[in-house]
Parts: sequence; C-alpha cells; structure tokens
Amino acid sequence: MAPRKKRTPTSKRPAGIDRNALRKLQDEREQIGHDRLQRLLQTIVDRMGGTKPEFGVVDGLMELSEARMVALAADPPQANAAVNATIAKCKLMGLYIDRSQVAHGSMPAAQEGEEAIIERLRERAGSRAADEFMKFIANMRRAYDGGPTIDGDAAEIE
Repeated sequence: MAPRKKRTPTSKRPAGIDRNALRKLQDEREQIGHDRLQRLLQTIVDRMGGTKPEFGVVDGLMELSEARMVALAADPPQANAAVNATIAKCKLMGLYIDRSQVAHGSMPAAQEGEEAIIERLRERAGSRAADEFMKFIANMRRAYDGGPTIDGDAAEIE
C-alpha cells in the first residue's frame, strides 16, 4: 500500500479562487467599512461643533441613530451597542418601558398591611379623605366580587 499524500492548506481551497483576489476583496470591504465609519464620525463631529443650547427629543433620536450606525459600521459590527441604541430610542419615544425600573414606594411600604397604609393615608390626607377612599374600595370590591372581569377580548361588560 502506498503512503498517503499529505494535504497542504492550499489544497483545501476550491479550484478557481485566487488567494490574492480574495485578499483584495477583503481589503476593499474593510476600506469601505472604514470610509463609512469615517463619514459617520465626521458627521458627529460637525454636529457637535454647532451644538445648540437646548437639547430636544429630535436631537436625542438623531444622536442615537448615529450611534447605532457607528456600531453597525464597526469591524466587527457591534450588535449589542446597536440594540442598546435602538432600545434607548424606543424609551425616548415612550415605546419601551423597562418594567424593572417601574417602582412605586419603597419595598417596606409595599409589604405593609392594609391598616398601616390606611393610617398613613389618614396622617397625610386626613380622616375624611381616608374614609372616602375606604368606601370607594369597599364599593369596588362588591362590584367585582364574583362579577364580570374586565377582559381586553370581551365585546361587552355586563
């Protein structure tokens, strides 16, 4: 049996692909990305030179869009930074609410019993306001105990 011929790294390439042509294509791609990044950076520098005293929502959206484009134009593209810029744009427009940041009161206040909450309401708003609030809550409990629930798919609430 004849010994097997060792394969060289060049023998793994498909026929017809020139190594120099491939390297040239990669260099051109990198140059295009570099040029695009330089144009974006120049746009940002130009904008920063003419900063306005007031900064509005539109300005914030434009800067976040530019940051997203810079992140995607980087080599390699920075997908995480692009996603963060998109999320920041959505937050600025009110389309995205981070539920982990929505909190009302401190944690001990959330764990208080009903009596402690009513007592604090009496201290802050007065006895009459606290009594009216408790009547309102009692009426709401009666109205919804065993009654129809509010459902987004329901056509009509009885």
